[in-house]
Amino acid sequence: MPPKIDMSREEAAEREIGVTRVSSGVKILLVAIFLLSLVAIPAIQSTRGFGVKWTGEEKESTPGLWSRLAAINHHLKTSALGIEKSLEEHSFLTKTFLPPVQTLAFRLFGLGNEKVYVAPDGWLHYRPDVDHVLESGRSPKFDAAKKALAQLHSDLQSRGIRLIVLPVPAKPVLESLPPDAKSRSYDQFLAELRRNGIEVLDPTSLLIERRRTTARPQYLKNDTHWTPEAMEAVAGSLAEKIGPASTPSSLKKDSPRSEEHTSELQSQFRISYAVFCLKK
Repeated sequence: MPPKIDMSREEAAEREIGVTRVSSGVKILLVAIFLLSLVAIPAIQSTRGFGVKWTGEEKESTPGLWSRLAAINHHLKTSALGIEKSLEEHSFLTKTFLPPVQTLAFRLFGLGNEKVYVAPDGWLHYRPDVDHVLESGRSPKFDAAKKALAQLHSDLQSRGIRLIVLPVPAKPVLESLPPDAKSRSYDQFLAELRRNGIEVLDPTSLLIERRRTTARPQYLKNDTHWTPEAMEAVAGSLAEKIGPASTPSSLKKDSPRSEEHTSELQSQFRISYAVFCLKK
């Protein structure tokens, strides 16, 4: 009976790996497959086009060697970025494998992608909207928007034009989060606009109250738009703020109609509209 050798799991694994032998033929085959996989995809894609037109023209009006080199470098960098973006959208691998993979992920596991969140109840949410609502701290975008709106208000006021800012509450605020889940920095931003003399009509409270009293959503389930009833409610509130003198008398109210089409959020999946119909 051979003596028992005590060794750890790591030592046993290292010992097994250390004596692994691969024949020369297998080595050559594996290297060949690896190199072929690197070359095959761009080779196939080259036969289908990269989606970017190469003009081959460089303006030579820029004087100086370094300036011309910088211009050529900028052109090459821009072209490379264009090819990269085109490959992301038009690559044969993307067109072949992404739709079925996303279809399975959505149908079986309720998963979204880098642009869309899928809530547990099946609602689709634009990812930047969710990230904005959940982020802590004040976004630099608020300061940039405040400065731009202040300048716009000043320019319009000098021409006798009235400015009313109507911010659109993000879909998660109305449909997926508690009523008091609004960002504190959002309320501060609107308060700062009002202190600067800018009129603000925030429809968030109106839509939250409508959702509570009617028990109906204010956003479309698979889109980033309000329901027709929510739009009418906000439009009525805005008309009251503007005043009757500014209301056009020639507006004609059409009868409501129902249409089914691929929404903005659904189009981010690159899968068939029928998949969402089956998911209902």
